[in-house]
This record gives sequence, structure tokens and C-alpha cells, in this order.
Amino acid sequence: MESSKPSDGVQPSPENIARSGIQDLPTELLITIISLASNMESDNLTRAQWLSTVCSRWRAVVEETPEIWSQITGSDPPEIVEKAIEKSKDMSLDIDYYTKAHHTIHRPEDFLQALCPHIHRWRRASIVLTTCNHEVLRGLTIGTAPRLESLTLRASYYYGQPLNLFGGVSPPCLREFHVRRVPLSWDGKHFSNLQKLSIGADRQWTLPLQRVLSILRMTSKLEELTYGGGLSLALSGDNGTMAQGSILLPEVKRLQLYSESSGALEILNYIRVPACLNVSLSAVLGDLEDPENSTQMYEGMIQFLPRITTLKNEGNRVKITARPQAAYFSISTVEFDLFHPTQIGKVLKWMIKDLTGESMEINLSIEDSSFTAEQLDSLVPPSLHRRVSKLSIGSLGNEIHQAGSILEYLSKPKLESDGQVRWPLPHLRELAVLNRSPDLLGALCLLKARAKVIDSPASFRPPQVLKLVLEGGIIDSQGNADLISRINEFLQENGGELWSRDWGKDPVRHFFSSERPC
Repeated sequence: MESSKPSDGVQPSPENIARSGIQDLPTELLITIISLASNMESDNLTRAQWLSTVCSRWRAVVEETPEIWSQITGSDPPEIVEKAIEKSKDMSLDIDYYTKAHHTIHRPEDFLQALCPHIHRWRRASIVLTTCNHEVLRGLTIGTAPRLESLTLRASYYYGQPLNLFGGVSPPCLREFHVRRVPLSWDGKHFSNLQKLSIGADRQWTLPLQRVLSILRMTSKLEELTYGGGLSLALSGDNGTMAQGSILLPEVKRLQLYSESSGALEILNYIRVPACLNVSLSAVLGDLEDPENSTQMYEGMIQFLPRITTLKNEGNRVKITARPQAAYFSISTVEFDLFHPTQIGKVLKWMIKDLTGESMEINLSIEDSSFTAEQLDSLVPPSLHRRVSKLSIGSLGNEIHQAGSILEYLSKPKLESDGQVRWPLPHLRELAVLNRSPDLLGALCLLKARAKVIDSPASFRPPQVLKLVLEGGIIDSQGNADLISRINEFLQENGGELWSRDWGKDPVRHFFSSERPC
């Protein structure tokens, strides 16, 4: 067989092919490649300069393209920063002192000192605030930062007076503002055009609730709102008589509230977000021993989230997770993550009882290592057992000490106080046992026990568990081969499936070598 050759009989060398490919790249594509390669690391300008040594054409593209030099970080040395200011010409600048690098090579004040004469070119800025550089920020006004679209401020050992940014004037282009541990003179007027607002506080620096509410009253264009950290609940003056739900935020699509107390949840009592699609709440709850306090908080959350009622009526599946001192609730794009040191069982019961509808299926996940069968029995009242169709015991890397007792509890019917014999979780159809040392014999006994009563009256009979999920390493272990084989054989005979799950991956159906499809 003759090999095909070029008509002139000359075969191009690999070196010529590679050289031709590089030289023939369109300039626009080459700029994109260099920009993407540079931005893979925080010291992007240093990398861009290194890429300019590939060849004379790459050097010309790097040196003559202002866009490549318009993103300046604290991980580039001072001489590179100075060069970037010159090479970027009149391009809008994205500056970031707080990078993901292991260390930065500038002091914050030196970094800003080099860039502050060019504030009029800032488009996005992320700054670490210190006592030495706060005067630079005092100069941020509508006249000096006309292009500024996004500003992020983080404090590092700042003990100065509160900043009054923008001179009380609304910057024309500012749409995103993120602030963490920075004392500001807040009045909300100069944030009227914001679309994204993120406020982070801590124990040393907290905002009064009335200050937060005054800001929100002026930000009717907000689309995303995040508040994290401490919040002083005292109301005074006009805010002391502020009506619940009196602040309308019609454009908010995403709301996140995080707090080390129940304080952040108080914001829910004063705002309305009718268009909100994604809600994430995380807070340590207050005194649940006082029924009036807990009832008021729960009712406030329900009133704030009418979307839950809609989702309940639509029959969406709910995920409820029991964690150490925490309860997690998720339905569609609504998420709660609530904490309490001793009474998390009450929170879980409330979630199951009040946040789920009659037609909804519950995915119940147990990730608290001390969780017991008795807790499971008390957690889900008999009238709600039918809603749990999926149960997960443990998580990868998290051992449930009483997993065997929980499996035994699920393996036998129980005589209830009304004289009726009922199976726990009678609609359970999927079970995941993700302990590192699972009770495989207990899992097999559960499968057989629930399958034996298939001919019993419908009022007594539970459905078969048709899907069992185990950790991948447990299934592949030679020491478990006999039990795994018996479990798989039983599942196959009864129309079920064995699935495996590995760390960071979704569950997949497990096939033994003799079962794999061609």
C-alpha cells in the first residue's frame, strides 16, 4: 500500500507545522488566548509578561494590547503595576489587592498609592482597608470615580472613623457593593442604583437593625441581597414603630442571610420580596423553650416565603437533613440552614410538619453521628411517615454510630398507641447507607423483612426498597464480597438495584462483571 504524500513530494516537518500554526493565529484569537492563560493565576500580569517571551509576535501583541494590562492585582510586583498603568492607556481598570495568592508583595497602602491617581479609570475595585489607606477611599466621589461599577471593601486592622463614601452622592455606574467589617456612614441614599449588595459583620463590628432597614428602603433596584454576621436588634425613633413587611424590594431574586444568632432573621419581618426565587437562610436560633418566640419566628418565615406554599401545592420533593446542632431544609431554590445547640429536634419536626404538604415526598438525610432510632421515631409522627420515600444514613466521611439500630427499627412493624400496627416509613423506596463500616447484614435483613409482607393487606404492607446505595469502596472490598453478592442477588430477584457512591460524585448503578451490558 502506497502512503499518500504531498504532490511536490516534500513532507512538512512538525516544527514547521507548529510554527505555521502559531504565526497564522488571528490577532483577536491570540489576545484571547493570552488573556485566558494570564488570568489562570492571581499574578496575571507577570504571567502575561512571561508569555511575551514566546516569540516576537506574541511580545508585540502583549506590549501593544491595553486590555491585557487592565486587570491589576496585589500579586504582581510594583514595577509590573507601574507598567500596567502605562500600557493600559485609558482602559477601565479592574484592581484587586485581596487575591487568592498565598501572599501578596505589596502593603495595601503602597498598592493603592500607585493606583489612586487613576481612580477615574476604576471599573471594579477590591480593596483591603487599613488605617493607613482610608484617606484614599474618602476621595471616592462621583467626580473621581465615574466608571466605578463594583466596589469591594474588606477591613484589616482598621480602627479609624467611619467612612463617608461618595460624599452622599449616588455614583452613576455603581451596581455592586460588597463590604466586610468596614465602618461606614450609612444612609442608603448613595446606593439607590445598586443591584447587588453584600454586607458582612462580626462580633466587633455590627450594624443596628434600623441602619440596615434604612439602607434597604433606599435600594429598591436590588436584585441580590446578602447579610452575614452580627446584627443589633434595637430599634429606635421612627424605626421603632416600623410596620412588618413595610419595605418592598420588588426586584430581589436572591436573598442570603447568615448570622451567629437569630438576629439576621429579624430582617425577614420588615421586607417583602415577591419576586424572590432563591432564598438561603443560616442562623443560630434563639430560645426555643419559649413557645411564643418559636411560633412567632416560624410564622414570620412562612409569611415571608409564600413561595413555599406554592411549591407545596405543586408537590415538589423536599430534602431535610439532620446535622449536628443543625437542620437543613431545601425545596426547589429555597434553602434553610438553622442551628441550635440543644433543640434541633424541634426545628426538624417543624420542618416536617409545617413546611411539607400532603402530596410531597421527603428526602430525609441523617448526618448527625449521634442520631438514634428513637430520634427517628419521634422525629416523624405516624401521620407523616408516608411522606418519607428516601432515607440516607450517614454521609461520605461521616459515621452514624447507631446506624445498625436504625436499620433494625426500619425492619419491623410497630404497635402504635391507637392499637394499629404500622411499619416505620411505609413509603420508603430508596435507602442509602454511607457509613465507612456499614451494617451490611442489617441492610440485607431490612430488605428481606419488608419484602416478606408483600402479600399482606395494603393498610399494613410497606413497599419494597427498590434502590440501595452504598459507598463504592464498601462494595469493592473483598472482605464484603459475600454479603454484597447476596444483597445484589436479592435486589435483582425483587426488581431492585444496587448503586454506589464515591466522594464528590453522584450515585451510579453498580454492575458486577457478569452483569455489565455489552
